[in-house]
Amino acid sequence: MTPVTQSFGEKQLFNDNMGFLDTFRKMDMFTKVEASHQNSTTHGGVMSIVVAAIIFFVSFLEISEYFKYQESHHFVVDNSIDHMLAINFDITVNSKCSALSLDLTDLSGSFKNIKSTMKREDATQLGINHHLSLKHKDQDHIHDIIRLSSKKIRPKRFSAELKNTPKTACRFYGTVLTNKVKGSIQITGVGRGLFRTFAIGDNNFTHVIDELSFGTFYPSLVNPLDNTYQVSEQGHFCMDSFLYSVSVIPTIYKGIDGTELPTNQYSVHQQTVPIKTPFDNPGIFISYDIEPIMVKVSEVRVPFTKFLIKLCSIIGGIFVTTGIFLRILDFKPSSLKKTIPQKNNYGIIDSKVTAASNALIL
Repeated sequence: MTPVTQSFGEKQLFNDNMGFLDTFRKMDMFTKVEASHQNSTTHGGVMSIVVAAIIFFVSFLEISEYFKYQESHHFVVDNSIDHMLAINFDITVNSKCSALSLDLTDLSGSFKNIKSTMKREDATQLGINHHLSLKHKDQDHIHDIIRLSSKKIRPKRFSAELKNTPKTACRFYGTVLTNKVKGSIQITGVGRGLFRTFAIGDNNFTHVIDELSFGTFYPSLVNPLDNTYQVSEQGHFCMDSFLYSVSVIPTIYKGIDGTELPTNQYSVHQQTVPIKTPFDNPGIFISYDIEPIMVKVSEVRVPFTKFLIKLCSIIGGIFVTTGIFLRILDFKPSSLKKTIPQKNNYGIIDSKVTAASNALIL
């Protein structure tokens, strides 16, 4: 066979390519150690298992945190031009319907007779006692709020025991439209203000609030006063007046898919005032005020790039810390000892004598 020969130009091109690759080889920051120079230890193997377990656990936590929803709150001035506000309520009072009156007034001075939009029905005291055992349950996140907003209300079901019990309580429920200004809901005895016609001790204002919300009615959403109750003292000259101060904040919930849910949330302060004289006014008084600030609650998720950078940083930090710890374990004081050359402590004359004696020996 004829041997293959390379021309001078091909050899020159090959040498140029090798020189180009050598340039990259010199820039390598990740130097490798040959297997023959590597030394495996028992404690190193144990630490490798521990590090693998820690990395797996940390990675699991970070991935779980990445898939969780987070909330972003923004406060802006409420520039909506809505003139009306819907109030949704469902309140049961431990007194007969014939002895109670529900009225609504607002800051504009209008007095609304809401008999046409409100329903009332006789209820049982045993039903109230059943409600007293209910626990308040709140939604954890916007995802739950938006999901529950589409659910329909379930009709109340009463057991045979409740149906056969004498009805000595009264349930008020419905939705009423009012001016979007400060106002109050009042549940008192028959009559208004000082012209009421009842005797102290005739009414018991122990009550359960199944629903109290403002704006569009979403039956499955839970508000601060939903499924709450207050108990009034019973007996002659032992009545109470229950005062609720509610601050309504317009709110828009925005899901991660862009779905928006306009509603209202509120904070509430409750106070119980004992009635001691016939001139005091017992009852349930819910005063509300509309805040001029709107809250926009958005559902957000950490960007994938940020999550990846954080995860890599944590894993890299674990490796570096473990490497430093292993270096400390493998540290040997003898490695610091170096071969120090012996110094000649002789003078000039001694050096000449030594040189002469060495010459005689030779």
